[in-house]
Amino acid sequence: MGRATQGLYLNPGQPLRAVRPARRGAFPASRLHQEGQGMTTPINYLGYAKTGHEFAVCEDLEEQGISAWAGRVIRWKRAGKKRRPEPHEEPALPNYIFMALDDRSFHAALGTRFLASTFVLLGPGDRRDLSKFQNIVEREYEKQDRIRRNAELPKAEFSPGQEIEIIGGPFAEKIGTFRRIVERSNQLFPKLEAEIEGIRLQLDPLDVRRFG
Repeated sequence: MGRATQGLYLNPGQPLRAVRPARRGAFPASRLHQEGQGMTTPINYLGYAKTGHEFAVCEDLEEQGISAWAGRVIRWKRAGKKRRPEPHEEPALPNYIFMALDDRSFHAALGTRFLASTFVLLGPGDRRDLSKFQNIVEREYEKQDRIRRNAELPKAEFSPGQEIEIIGGPFAEKIGTFRRIVERSNQLFPKLEAEIEGIRLQLDPLDVRRFG
């Protein structure tokens, strides 16, 4: 991946700081987490994976007992003449693999297929930025995954006039009556229309279940 990562941004305008290439067998002197102490090694290295193989590389590293993170994002793409876009999982930062390496696992990681043998040591500021970025990515993934699960729900789960219980959102714990499924081309997933206390509302299907 070259000898520098000046073009790597975790957030716009916030490049990784104090990044320098790692020497084989070189580790930060201040590393406190060691296997011999029964603790885990924090993410401390950045690797470069072949395009399209980021998740496979992470899986191979995990099988070797090495913690690795590429970050997953769900992007919605419309293919051909399909009415709605479909979800596709992609790495948060294409090609980049963040790893937790100690003296033993460093050399094991070097032989991982589709992973370049040049690793970059992350400085303290880099690790702080990465932690913030991981939180952002994982929150967004959970949000998009909820949308995906909604889109995959069977549409014939409820019958008109059937009583339903609201289990999430601002109307949680209320009982209503199912009316119909509302589908619009500009929405990623169908909404459920129900009547609650005389008011018609459109609800997130994951916030509803059969009553009784």
